[in-house]
Amino acid sequence: MNTPLTFMPARMGPFDAGMARRQANRQGLVQVHMRAGTLAHVTQVSTWLGGWDALAARLEPLMPVPPATGRSAWSGSDWIVRTGPEELLVIAADGTGLLRQIREALSDDIGHSLDLSHARCLLRLQGEGAVPCLQKLFALDFREPAFAVGEARLSGSHHLPAMLHRVALDTFDLYLNTSYARDQVESLFDAALEWGAELSLANP
Repeated sequence: MNTPLTFMPARMGPFDAGMARRQANRQGLVQVHMRAGTLAHVTQVSTWLGGWDALAARLEPLMPVPPATGRSAWSGSDWIVRTGPEELLVIAADGTGLLRQIREALSDDIGHSLDLSHARCLLRLQGEGAVPCLQKLFALDFREPAFAVGEARLSGSHHLPAMLHRVALDTFDLYLNTSYARDQVESLFDAALEWGAELSLANP
């Protein structure tokens, strides 16, 4: 499954070229590959307490609506994840297609949308050491079907929030708050050194 995201090179992010590096483990292996960058289009769509049915009914003609928290769906190259009982996150390839339709469909009595593009970064982490590396920092059950491919989990490490999307058995997209993303990436790199780690930047 490919990430639908468009990294945003024009926006200044928390990462710089000096962060990119590669360090093999004692066996000379690199089994955790990481790629970090900012995002182009991230929008939160939410409604009032008890307003989910009305919001879902308004959005269903536009896109698939995940039925439960942690479930996700694709609309072309756009990814939609249910992040709470009354909340969705839409990660879009561009801002003129689905996101515009959502904004036009919403009214004050149904819900609202909030642009979080400036406030979220992406870290893709993959490889043979990905799951044991993440298990060091996140209190999640990574076994299937507890955390199936295509699903998302809201979690955190060191009191910092993160959303993990399982793209494949050994591939995860981590959505991090921009303010803390640099420190979280560094923590994950340190955690991955046992298996050997490589960090590249999409948009330093």
